[in-house]
Amino acid sequence: MQGVSLRTRVLALGLGTSTAVFACVSILLLLSFEARSELRTLTERLVQEQAIADRISRTVMGQLTAAAGFGAGASEQAQADFHSAGEDIHSEIRRYLQLPLLPVERGQLEQIREDHQRMEVAAARAAELFSRGMMDGGHTSMAEMVVHSDALLLSLDGFLRLRMAGLDRLRMHQEALFTSLLTGLGLLGLLLVVGSALIATAFDRRVAAPLGQLSLATERIAAGDLGAKVSPGPDTEFVRLADHFNRMSESILRARSEIENRNLDLHNALEGLQKAQSELIQSEKLGAIGRMTAGLAHELNNPLGSVLGYAQLLAQELESEGVPTEGALRKDYLLPILQEAGRAQHLVQNFLHFARSSGPEVEAVRLDEALSVIRALRDFSFRQDGLRLEIESLPEAAVLAEPQVIHGVILNLVNNAHDAMRPHGRGTLRIWGEVDGESLCVFFDDDGPGLARPDRVFEAFYTTKPVGEGTGLGLSLAHQAMERFGGSVRAENRPEGGARFTLRFRRATEQEGASASPVGGVEPSSNAGDGVASTPPEIGATPIRLPDSRRLSVLIVEDEAPVRALQARILARLDVQVHLAESAERAREILSSESVDAVLCDVRMPGENGVSLYRWIQRVRPELAERGFLFVTGDTRGTEVLGLAKERPEIFIQKPFGLEEYMTKVRALLEMQDVSR
Repeated sequence: MQGVSLRTRVLALGLGTSTAVFACVSILLLLSFEARSELRTLTERLVQEQAIADRISRTVMGQLTAAAGFGAGASEQAQADFHSAGEDIHSEIRRYLQLPLLPVERGQLEQIREDHQRMEVAAARAAELFSRGMMDGGHTSMAEMVVHSDALLLSLDGFLRLRMAGLDRLRMHQEALFTSLLTGLGLLGLLLVVGSALIATAFDRRVAAPLGQLSLATERIAAGDLGAKVSPGPDTEFVRLADHFNRMSESILRARSEIENRNLDLHNALEGLQKAQSELIQSEKLGAIGRMTAGLAHELNNPLGSVLGYAQLLAQELESEGVPTEGALRKDYLLPILQEAGRAQHLVQNFLHFARSSGPEVEAVRLDEALSVIRALRDFSFRQDGLRLEIESLPEAAVLAEPQVIHGVILNLVNNAHDAMRPHGRGTLRIWGEVDGESLCVFFDDDGPGLARPDRVFEAFYTTKPVGEGTGLGLSLAHQAMERFGGSVRAENRPEGGARFTLRFRRATEQEGASASPVGGVEPSSNAGDGVASTPPEIGATPIRLPDSRRLSVLIVEDEAPVRALQARILARLDVQVHLAESAERAREILSSESVDAVLCDVRMPGENGVSLYRWIQRVRPELAERGFLFVTGDTRGTEVLGLAKERPEIFIQKPFGLEEYMTKVRALLEMQDVSR
């Protein structure tokens, strides 16, 4: 019916089906209980009657046995046994009489009683005749007794047959009852099938079909057709559902244009926000580099001023009329110039380690180099403002991190501590570490005023610094970096005053730690490790000759003419043939026409770079790339060089290089070529 609730239909159909099923099940249960009761009664009766018949038969046999002893001199005892067995038979017959019997069955039972009485009369006569000594008459009576016992047993058998006939009728009734049960079960199953079919049909027409239309309309809306409509169903629920769906579709259609306009506005706003965020992040990075540059400029002024001063003094000394001795020139002028140049070299290398970026790869690294670099860059600023920067030795454990990002994280914490303590003109930043299970914790403890809101310091753009002195992104970027490493950073106030920042790193496994390198990649030149150059090697005229008298050929690929000329002048001491190339293209021409035993190549050059040339040599002269190639470069952290520097660090020498380091590397390379010949 139109307008009838689907719920009412389902309830009516379910209630009718449930009532019919309940009625059928109840009838079947009653029939089943009745059949079970009758079957149990029938079985008990059959067992009881069979037991009575067996006892009567055994007792009759016992009487016959007792009667056989009437003429054997123990007639009194035999008669007593005979009469006792007879009483038992009468008792069993009375048991039969207590059962529900048909008239014909009771008549047959009376015949059994009469046959038994005749048998007892014949037995009594035989006993009397035997007692008088009339043996022939006794035997005749005994024969009559046997005849009557046979008749008794035949009557008993007839009675049992009558009883079995009655039991057969009862069994037929049971079979009919079970047939009724099976018929009822079949009807119940048919009812369930018909009911299920009706329910399925009603469900398909009343529920599935409207839901299918709703699903198709939903798919059309999902595909962008917001004009999809749903026709009302036959039931009130689906009428309301269709009405609500159609109104929702119309509302979505109206809202889509509004959303598109808002999305356009949001897109424009997001682009502006991303641009502003990028500028703020860049500002944060430039601010950090700017601070270091200021300190680096002051630090570089000292050694460069010394180099310039000693060089001018040396020039004046050489132009004077007096001829200075070689020892005086070396001691008074040349050695100080080399020492101060080494200091400048060390400062530049530390700055490059920080400023250059690396790929986003988490690997096993040591933190001692990062702290050494940061200390070299910021120690002057601390001392200038009356502050102290104390760095204790860290536990010897490698951690997992992005090597170059560590510099930025540590520098940000050091700068924040410096800014917090600077207004007081005193204070100490103490950096120390400890191993905590599978982690390595590095603590930054300062004597500043502490943190106003430790819970907010890692929020983007949150800062307590005056406008123009901080963007509020430094600690946020540090937090993101530490999470990327699988570690964490925590901020808190120390009980004794000041702030504490804790960097928690994941410790590397022993296998990973075995290949860990200092943060910053290639180690700085050995002659500038502490800012003071070692005693320079003798630069006399005596050449360093190789064991083999044959001359080796070396190709120098360098775009800077002064550096190219310097290397050629150094190699002149090794008695080798030198080829010079200002570009990779020129180097290819020389390698294609000349027999070259070793290549000393820069990385960054106009046009094709040194890495590309190295890959080409690997293809055309693999033995030269394997044993006769050396990069002489100041770029060991660039994207193109980073992987190669990790794979083969032994083929790199870093600019600015020391003479002793350069000679050692090149001589080892040439000796390897000489031995391989």
